[in-house]
Amino acid sequence: MKQTDRIAKREETDRAAYEILDKEAAAREQKTDRLRKLRMSRETDERQKIESDKTS
Repeated sequence: MKQTDRIAKREETDRAAYEILDKEAAAREQKTDRLRKLRMSRETDERQKIESDKTS
């Protein structure tokens, strides 16, 4: 195999690997955002319940 062919194959592999890593990072960020919103919603609901219990 010629050196230029090896370099081209390595570059192609690198591109594919970085594409996979980028997709995984984006998915991780989306999951983190989704879980953060869920946690904040639950915390708000809990605070509202505590406040309503205090006034009852």
